[in-house]
Order: sequence, then structure tokens, then C-alpha cells
Amino acid sequence: MLTLTEPRANSDRLVTTPPAPTTAGVVHIFTADVSDAPIYHPMLTWAETARAEREPDDHAFALAIVSAGLLRHAAAMLTGMPASSADIGHWCRLCRTVGDHGRPVAFDPSGRTIPSVYLSCARAGDTVLVAASAHASVGIDTVEPTSVPADGQPRLSLCEQEQGFFDRVSAENRDSWWLRTWVRKEAILKATGLGLALAPSQLDVSGGILHSWPRELDHDVSDGVQLVDLDRVPGGQIAAVAFLGPRRPMVVAANPPRPFFLAAGRSGHRPAMVVTRHASRVMDPRLSA
Repeated sequence: MLTLTEPRANSDRLVTTPPAPTTAGVVHIFTADVSDAPIYHPMLTWAETARAEREPDDHAFALAIVSAGLLRHAAAMLTGMPASSADIGHWCRLCRTVGDHGRPVAFDPSGRTIPSVYLSCARAGDTVLVAASAHASVGIDTVEPTSVPADGQPRLSLCEQEQGFFDRVSAENRDSWWLRTWVRKEAILKATGLGLALAPSQLDVSGGILHSWPRELDHDVSDGVQLVDLDRVPGGQIAAVAFLGPRRPMVVAANPPRPFFLAAGRSGHRPAMVVTRHASRVMDPRLSA
């Protein structure tokens, strides 16, 4: 189960059922595993499958399938519509187009953007995380705890203030300290829709609080930025959520339903198959041509 770690203000808590909306807002966290790809694949459109087909290998392809399905579930939970009706696109703030990259956006069956549905997705190892809110823009990022930063990467991604903290961290804890700092920065950049178009070194998130940022983010962070660290993520990943709002949100763990198998009376059973890029082309005639 996901839990909050510090920094934590007041008495924030993580619960397993969605609470009533609060003035601060609620962020729902969905999790799934790469082995869930056969469950999500049948509900995706040919365009979503084609997008996943462009991943470099079968593992990445399966993660892309799970990501698309989990985003659909998140949008469905916020709107009350079936997951099969919540089409997901990706809006690039810089290109100003819907395409293969950018922030996830939910569309209704008529192709119109669904208001008040804010989504973000991250994946690491075999785990996919989706953050969803009806209150304000959110961003989520995750990395494996065993990840080792490339030579010089911490220095390039940290601001001057953070580099001072980094130098005082013991050698055995430096990698984990930097990974935690990295996911906080990525979560903020995802929440703004700019991603790594901005250098992470332009942000100061010392102590889990956004202290400084580039001028390009003035409008995005004008109401405040709340950072929430997540612990006990399935797979052991390090993860953080950013919420663009004045008050710290309540973060809840949401377990998505599995309508594909529940409808067939096969709850708890997975098909004896592995979704691969080749299999997807065979299963969908629109992609096999």
C-alpha cells in the first residue's frame, strides 16, 4: 500500500477509499504492474496500441499498454463514465498539439476535452503510477531505488543551494537523496506540462518545498506547489507527487476495477498469454496491414 513519507505537514493521511472532496483537493494514485498488460490491452483503441508499438522493446511496450489503460481508469473514476469511453490523448504545451508526447488529457466520445480531469503518469521497472485529480493540475514521477545517476548528473540537475546539501549528505546516502530530489523536480515539471523542456537545475526543492523557479513557471505556480513523497510503492520505487494549489492535498490510493475480466466472471485470473508488440499487431487487424 502507498503511504506518505516526509516532508509532511499537519496530519495528512493516505486512505484506501476516496474521501469527500475537500477545499485542499484530492489526488488519487493508481498503480499497476507490467503483468497487467493483457488486462488493459483489449480496452485500448488502435491509436493507443499503435503509440505503444513505437516503444523499443516488448517490456516497454507492455508498460505503455498498462499506462494507457490505467489513465483510462483514472479518468473514468473522476467522471463516472466507462473506461472505454474516456479517450486519452497527450497535449504538448510547447507544440500546442495533441500527439505522442506531453501531458495526458481526457476526451469525451465527441472528442471534446473533459474539464476538471488532471492526469499524470510515470513508470519505472515493472510498475506504472497514475496521479489523478479533479481539483488542480498534478504531476507524478518515479524511479527505481537502485538507479545510479550518470557521472555528473546530480551536479547538472541541482541548483546551487541543493548542491550545498548534496555535498553534506553521506556518501552512502547520496544516490537516494538525489533520486528523491529528482522525482520531486520531475513531478513539478510534469504538473506544469513543460517536462524536461526546462532544466531541473532551475528549480530549488530543498526540503521538499519549492523555493525558487524560472520565470516561465510564474503563472503555473502562482497559487502554490505542494509536494508529497510516496513510500511503499509497489516495486519499491521512489516517487513524488506535485499538486499545483495553495494547500496540501489529501492523497488516496485507488485500486482500479478490472471490468474486462469481472464482466466475464473471471475475477482474479489472468490470461495465459503475454502481450508483445508482435501479438498486438496480429490481434488488431487495423495494425496488421
